Amino acid sequence: MSTISHVLDRITKVAAKRARTLAERPFLVEPRFVIVGTGRSGTGYIAALLRAGGIRCGHEGWWSPLDRKRPRLQGDASWCATFELDGYGGRIFHQVRDPLVTMRSVAAVEVAPHRRRNAWYRYRTQFVDYTGDPMIDALLTTERWLVKAEAIAEWTWRLEDVDTALVSEIGTRVGLPIDGAGVAAAIASAPRNEAYSKKEGTFDFGWDDLPDGPEKHRIVEIARRYGYL
Repeated sequence: MSTISHVLDRITKVAAKRARTLAERPFLVEPRFVIVGTGRSGTGYIAALLRAGGIRCGHEGWWSPLDRKRPRLQGDASWCATFELDGYGGRIFHQVRDPLVTMRSVAAVEVAPHRRRNAWYRYRTQFVDYTGDPMIDALLTTERWLVKAEAIAEWTWRLEDVDTALVSEIGTRVGLPIDGAGVAAAIASAPRNEAYSKKEGTFDFGWDDLPDGPEKHRIVEIARRYGYL
């Protein structure tokens, strides 16, 4: 199948799945905004801060490999949404995390051998041809998601820059009030790296360890653009 045919076939399947879901469960309404990104880029963290600020934001609550959708969500933060938004009419934002740190985390957590029967891993195989080497597979995964997320998002911010003002700006852009005190308390009680500390560190590679090629070049360019290099 040609690349164009594959893309058209994918768009058709996504549209059919969305129509079928809404027809079968009419009480479900798509969230008015979505925050996309690479897995391990802090989508769970930003969703928690938005909830602390009073917004009903899911974490993979609407877009996930599982056939279930949480009702009454105002937003969803999900790396799974990145390739599922053809025809989506809401606001699309993008959170980026240091790409090298992200790749290490993806290698340790998302594409490691013990994860290969996982639904999320199987979902990724629709978009990435895996090699079995966690470092290379993390590179391919991160590049694929970063490039796509940048292309579809209207606004990108860095995880490392998330603060009360940034969360409030999300609320402003989607027309929802934010409880700044609630957000500030959540930031103080749950540092952004806390959720990752127990899972990361298995893979400790640097930029020079990554194989040369177009995927690495694109990630390096993105890292430079966002001030990570």
